[in-house]
Amino acid sequence: MGNIVSFSSPSSEATNFHQLSALDIDKQPVDFASLAGKVVLVSNVASKLVVAAAKEKYGDKGLVIMAFPCNQFGFQEPGTNEEIKKFAADRGFTGEGTQLMDKVKVNGSGASPVFQFLKVASGDTGPIGWNFAKFLVRKDGTVYGRFGVRTLPSELVPQIEECLKLEQ
Repeated sequence: MGNIVSFSSPSSEATNFHQLSALDIDKQPVDFASLAGKVVLVSNVASKLVVAAAKEKYGDKGLVIMAFPCNQFGFQEPGTNEEIKKFAADRGFTGEGTQLMDKVKVNGSGASPVFQFLKVASGDTGPIGWNFAKFLVRKDGTVYGRFGVRTLPSELVPQIEECLKLEQ
């Protein structure tokens, strides 16, 4: 199975993370090509539980935390984008090294093309079980791996550091 994801047009295919795009929390398009040369940690989140520790440690070293709010699990993210944005900002999830995205679905009908791609590219196409699944993307746009909801960002330090050291 190739690293292929369908977008609005059935003929559109992505084989690299940098070929994707999505809306940010302000409904503005984000072209993931702008992330080339950065290590990206993508997570589906409930803003009530946002943790910015990885950003604090690696944000100035080339790590971008891309957080996609998701309300599919226990309805933990019922807020509007404005409410989510304020909550995240109040907890330090702003500025360099962060990208707060529009609310998405990660499983089932209507799942975000970003998460469809990440699942396939990671080799783990099973459904995401809860908030805080994590995908680590290398600087070249290939997916390093998928990490479960119980994996704390602090447990990803060796993998993040390995990806940050590549191609320096």
